[in-house]
Amino acid sequence: RDVNSKVQEHATAILQEIAVCSKRYQDNRCEPGLRVPGMEDDCNYWENCMLRDPTKVGRAKVSAETLAEIINGFIEPISLKTMLFFVLMFFGTLVASNFAFGAYRHSRVQQQHVTQSGDHPGARRRDDVMASPSPRPLQPVSGLPLLGTASPRSRSRSASSTSRQHRLAPSSDLYQRRRPGR
Repeated sequence: RDVNSKVQEHATAILQEIAVCSKRYQDNRCEPGLRVPGMEDDCNYWENCMLRDPTKVGRAKVSAETLAEIINGFIEPISLKTMLFFVLMFFGTLVASNFAFGAYRHSRVQQQHVTQSGDHPGARRRDDVMASPSPRPLQPVSGLPLLGTASPRSRSRSASSTSRQHRLAPSSDLYQRRRPGR
């Protein structure tokens, strides 16, 4: 309703401008046969003004203006303290919910690890203990990253640079075995 009333106001204003332009056009004798060469620009402006359609009002522009007026009507009476309070409440709620969801996600991940490994984190099933010897933890080869820690491209680069280093600098064990007299 507010937008429609604003459109009507703009249409009325355009009709008034058309009436003013029409009066000036006729007063200055801007008809094509009577037009004075010095008045060409002014007469063209008044003619274009007269030919405007008052029903073609930019509805989007009027809607934006109306919405801005409505928002200003709500915000102007609010004090600075009240606005600051609402901003702090908004960000506080945002931080609190983020923290809560993060803690929930962390507990779900830990719960999945517990259910995948057995009853409790250090437990191993009896079948697993009997079937396989106790595994040694994997140690990374010096200079090479563990799988899954780097992209394939950086792994291939790292592997090629490591093999190049082994070719250029002999290891101390091999060097000592090759030396005569020791």
